[in-house]
Amino acid sequence: MSRGPIPDKPSTRPTVPEVLPLVHELFEREDGWFGGALHCELLDGNLEDVFFAGSIEKAREEGDDLKVRIAEAMLAMTLTQRRRIYGARRAR
Repeated sequence: MSRGPIPDKPSTRPTVPEVLPLVHELFEREDGWFGGALHCELLDGNLEDVFFAGSIEKAREEGDDLKVRIAEAMLAMTLTQRRRIYGARRAR
């Protein structure tokens, strides 16, 4: 049963299976730990919009295209989707 559109989220938002491989790629590239953009979200579990919005700008300042792609995708996702990605990362 569909609950309809989610306010403030695009109807064509990214899916967990589309974004999770990018997150895995980031963790592999950084050997499991990193600072800067996305640290608070993916390592500490701060999954609210405000954190991802800030990380987009920080990732651009760092010149890190992978982090920009992840932050933009996760900002467009629901909190439930973000929790799934965070949980999958922690379980790995």
